[in-house]
Amino acid sequence: MHKSIVLIGLVTVLAGCATPRQMALLEGDAASTTKADVPAFTIADGDELQIVFSAQNAEAIAPFNSSGTQFIVDADGKVTLPVIGNVSLAGKTIRQAQDTLQQLVCRQVHNAIVQVSITNAVITVLGEVHHPMCISIKQAMPFLQAIGQAGGFTRNAKCKSIMVQRQQGEQIQQYRINLLTKELYTSPCYYLQKGDVVYVSPLHPAKVH
Repeated sequence: MHKSIVLIGLVTVLAGCATPRQMALLEGDAASTTKADVPAFTIADGDELQIVFSAQNAEAIAPFNSSGTQFIVDADGKVTLPVIGNVSLAGKTIRQAQDTLQQLVCRQVHNAIVQVSITNAVITVLGEVHHPMCISIKQAMPFLQAIGQAGGFTRNAKCKSIMVQRQQGEQIQQYRINLLTKELYTSPCYYLQKGDVVYVSPLHPAKVH
């Protein structure tokens, strides 16, 4: 059922830029292609984190929340927390960060729970979509869902060559996606990660007078 919905979404977002013959290409066996697992966010320097400590003993846990719940990962990949001090979180997934902090706080507060989330995670969709925009995300977002939120493609969208720019560590990777084939289903961009930029180039560039 989920894969059928994804295929319907693909047909919907392509409706503005595909010819009837191209649309027929989408009706093949793409729905039977196995999609990738949802990738976990990895914390990086510059990320804004919400970190909330809780426990049954409210008095004991209160000092850990004494400076609020919003923290920024510094250039060294660390956050400075009340009581705990400096903790390196860069390179960890959200789950790994929670486990690390929970181990630290549980040394002092029995059965403490830590909730971590990234609050400034966005993806950007530009070019030949109806509503170019930045989209706030809490987890990796399916490529087609992002295009749908941006209003779908315009009729001038070049759907066979869409660029996704992704920062991986200190390097920037660029990927090309052809939505008139099945390659999206096996692409590392099937799910968009925080910081990704999607650019849909025009099929017919505007003439400069």
